Amino acid sequence: MAKRARTIGDMLVDELEEMLRSGEAFTEQNEAVQLQGMSYRIVTRHGKARVELTFSDDLNESTKRTLLEQELKHLRKSKMQRDIDFLERMARAIEELSAESNREADVSLSGVIIPERKEAEGVLVRSASAVWEEIVNKLKGNWDEAFTITDRVWEEIIAGAFVKAGFQEVVLTPRSGDHGRDVIARSRGVGCIKIIGSVKAYQRGRNVRYDDVRSLIGVMAAERDTSKGIITTTSDFPPRILRDPNIAPFVPYRLELMNGARLQRWLRNLIDGSDDE
Repeated sequence: MAKRARTIGDMLVDELEEMLRSGEAFTEQNEAVQLQGMSYRIVTRHGKARVELTFSDDLNESTKRTLLEQELKHLRKSKMQRDIDFLERMARAIEELSAESNREADVSLSGVIIPERKEAEGVLVRSASAVWEEIVNKLKGNWDEAFTITDRVWEEIIAGAFVKAGFQEVVLTPRSGDHGRDVIARSRGVGCIKIIGSVKAYQRGRNVRYDDVRSLIGVMAAERDTSKGIITTTSDFPPRILRDPNIAPFVPYRLELMNGARLQRWLRNLIDGSDDE
């Protein structure tokens, strides 16, 4: 039986394990990378590959070690075809770009969500990470934490929530040119639906504007395959918004307005496995 050739995934596991043993992972920082949690990338230069590992500055040593151990566990048991395909695509990209001596190839994984691949609409999300669960656990007990999280990280949290909710295809759209859609979630099969999500990470006391809600309704009208729109906010909506004749007819079957209190319950239920409202 022929010996299996070592893949870039094998190299990645080896290097991350060595970092875990040596403690090197807990001293290296890359100030140019702004992430929530942990990320790593494989960088090639002059035909040689290495792993660069980055943690956000606010994580303690125990959390860093836990994140690294969990990622290693995931890599070791990655036997599903999509994981194998991911590693093969990554290896091909590195091989192609390493032939050009003055270029780099890198693959970065976000701390909150784990991406599958880039698509025309944005980044297809494979799963939520341990960091997602850590953030949601904090939010369960203290919603004040919600107001310290950046807009983009909130978009990643909501994307991860749709994955946790069982949607088979979740896309995180780019920061610009998203046409009012921050997240797109699809459920396939019988009763298939497409949801477009708008995320408003606002401070307490700043309500979502009427025009923001009407804008999403306009996007839904333009995208005829959209089943429903959901606006999530860390804050709230105007008290009389359901009296607006241009908004009320869409709620709740075509449009859902999820304020901070409902969002906190939704995230809590996703992580606890409950379904209470």
